[in-house]
Amino acid sequence: MPIRPYEEKDRDAVRYICLNSDGPCDADESGQHFLLTTYCDYYIEREGHNCFVFADENDNAVGYILCAEDFPCFREVFFSDFKPRIDPTHTAEHEWAAASISLHERFAAQYPAHLHIDLLPDYQGKGIGTQLMHTLLSKLREKKCRGIMLTVWKYNEGGIRFYEKYGFDRIGENENNIAFGKIFEY
Repeated sequence: MPIRPYEEKDRDAVRYICLNSDGPCDADESGQHFLLTTYCDYYIEREGHNCFVFADENDNAVGYILCAEDFPCFREVFFSDFKPRIDPTHTAEHEWAAASISLHERFAAQYPAHLHIDLLPDYQGKGIGTQLMHTLLSKLREKKCRGIMLTVWKYNEGGIRFYEKYGFDRIGENENNIAFGKIFEY
């Protein structure tokens, strides 16, 4: 089962994974739209070249790693083109979308790239996340990227162990999330 670059044919599968990596999504249509707009769509629409999927035996994506390579560029496009897609009457979702990148803003100078990684539940705990991470980080090293970061919900013990095992350092936190970063040595 290969890891390969994201392709447009993976769009629906990647969006499905985004919503269901913690089990069946129970968010309503508006909540699903918010999750996809905040955590998925920018990456596959604007930086598909920095995204990879793990495909099953039928070449269907069952996991992914999504990356924005340059935070200032990401922030500008996210706020101008993606955040406005969220229903303007849902002020809490707008605030959450902005808060979702607040830790990234604090550390973007050292860690200009950031990532999201998800697998469907049946594929978790099998080393696939490590393979996806290795693929992305190898690509970023080739591009001479300075560093990469991510945030994880502070109660996601499995995710925290994964990032620590992979050599990411805790670099900060807020009330809900822990930021992890990795500097590339050249």
